[in-house]
Amino acid sequence: CAAVVALVNVNGTEGVRSVRDDIYSWLDVPPPASRYPSLPPGLVDLRSNQVVGLFSQLADDLVAPDGPWSVNSLVELFVQDASFAKDLDMLILSQNSTFVNVEATLQEASVSGLDSITAFDVIRTAKHDPHHLWFTISFGQLRVSVTASAAVSPGPL
Repeated sequence: CAAVVALVNVNGTEGVRSVRDDIYSWLDVPPPASRYPSLPPGLVDLRSNQVVGLFSQLADDLVAPDGPWSVNSLVELFVQDASFAKDLDMLILSQNSTFVNVEATLQEASVSGLDSITAFDVIRTAKHDPHHLWFTISFGQLRVSVTASAAVSPGPL
C-alpha cells in the first residue's frame, strides 16, 4: 500500500505537470513558475533520503507518545509536575503624559500540561518540497497562564 502511495505521489505529480504543460502550450501561454523548483545538481532530495527516513522512523518508534521512551515520560522526568511557573515582575509598559500615567507589569507566567503530548513528529519531510523538513508537536491539554497588572493614575496636570 505504501508503495502505491509513493508511486502515485511521484508519477501523479509528474502526470499533472505534463497535462498542465500541454494545456498551456495549446493555449500558447507559458506555464507558471513552479513554487518548488527542482533541485540543483549536487543537492539531496530529503523526501527520498534514507538517513532522514531512518532517523524519522527511529524517532517515531522510540519517543512517540506511546513509544518506550515516551516524550511524555521524558517531560515528567525533567519537569516536576509537568509544569513550571516563573515570577517575572517585568515592566512591559510605562507611559506618562500630561493627563494620565499608565504602567503595566507582567507578574507571573506558568505553563502546565507539558506531559499531554498527543503527537510528536521529530522530523518529517514536506510532501511537495524536497528542501524542507518539519517538526510537529501537539498537546492535548497545554495550559498557559499569565498574571499581569495595570496601574493608571492621573498625570501631573
